[in-house]
Amino acid sequence: MSAPIQIFGPYRAPRLRRARRALLRALPVLGWLLALIVAYALPPFLAGVLLAHGLVP
Repeated sequence: MSAPIQIFGPYRAPRLRRARRALLRALPVLGWLLALIVAYALPPFLAGVLLAHGLVP
């Protein structure tokens, strides 16, 4: 497949393709960040819920 004829400068991928590539590159970092937030926030949240319902003395 040949590249399109360039008149106004070097070829740049469409914005949507570049954005999708950047998002795919950032997804593992976002996943780790979400996992860390859940790991630190979930135990106190569950403890508060259980205490509020009287399930934990």
